[in-house]
Amino acid sequence: MESQPNYFLPIQVKNPQIRMNASLMQKHVIETNPKSTKALIKQNSFHLTLKVLHLKNNTEIEHVKIAFVKTVEKYRQNFINEKLYLDFQGIGDFFEQTIYAKLENEEVVKTRLNPIIEEISKKITKSGVRIVNQENWKPHLTLVDLRKVKKLRKEARKLHPSLTSNFKNMKFGRELVNGLQLLSIFGPKSQENYYEIIAEVAFEQDTPKCN
Repeated sequence: MESQPNYFLPIQVKNPQIRMNASLMQKHVIETNPKSTKALIKQNSFHLTLKVLHLKNNTEIEHVKIAFVKTVEKYRQNFINEKLYLDFQGIGDFFEQTIYAKLENEEVVKTRLNPIIEEISKKITKSGVRIVNQENWKPHLTLVDLRKVKKLRKEARKLHPSLTSNFKNMKFGRELVNGLQLLSIFGPKSQENYYEIIAEVAFEQDTPKCN
């Protein structure tokens, strides 16, 4: 049985242009399908997920924090010397349940980030930490997700592709990758409605942050 994810490694998406363009698409969705309002992803919580974890206790959390910080610090200078950007353009969906902004430069992003994610994964799995299966992982920016609303999920609601046809090729914007985070899915949200940050390494900052 698959363990429920409770922590994850993402890149936070903060570019105001991306948020503004996403809001235009989200507004169109709820005007066309008002029942999907609760399925909108709040802009302050926008992120691109890299790896999903199931951590059972504080010991595992501490182990992952250490592995995360040490590994990202090891690669940090690479991202200072050569910037990495996330270019979001176009709309996609998963089973008409989730609408997302596509990552146009997906292969470049994977090439730059996979070594970090793979090294962290190797370090933490040796100690028995559970990594949730992400076969055929496709990096993306989720904008609407019916699965997070129990009532809509039970009613098997669908988001027909025609809802977003006007935004099929929309350029959402470019996000500079300036760090990686370890976040709690179920921890208390910040005042800005962002996930609880367990650890963070910023590429342009000398000292990593840990809670």
